[in-house]
Amino acid sequence: MKKWEASLIENSSGELKKIRIESDDPNIELRPLEESGEYEIIGCERITSIISVSVFMIDQSYGGPEEGGRWYQTGYPDCDYERFTRLFRSESRARHYAQRLEYHLIRHLNKGRPSISSVLSQGRYEALVCDGMPKAFPEERPYYE
Repeated sequence: MKKWEASLIENSSGELKKIRIESDDPNIELRPLEESGEYEIIGCERITSIISVSVFMIDQSYGGPEEGGRWYQTGYPDCDYERFTRLFRSESRARHYAQRLEYHLIRHLNKGRPSISSVLSQGRYEALVCDGMPKAFPEERPYYE
């Protein structure tokens, strides 16, 4: 069984240049696409699915008075913790890694942070398992009918 993990490679100014996947296959890389926040896989056409685990900042956003004053949950991968992003082919391994992140990192990051339902909330960190590369959610503001 192959081990799929990613390490972030940054330039001297700290910008993400590429993500290298460590595996049995040589020279497999994920490269960022121009300004889209998505990545392309270089060097291996047989990868069909990737599961990622990343540290997200989760909070609530106000839907506005036209939505009856409803709030909805939002989240985005936190750039300060990109180094903990990992890629997997197995969902069970991804979930196991997310649990380890929650225990060893996330609980310390959230120490003293109020719940996202609090008016004092500044968000909370969570380790989320994603299909594909991590990206912000929701993609569009929800509308209720």
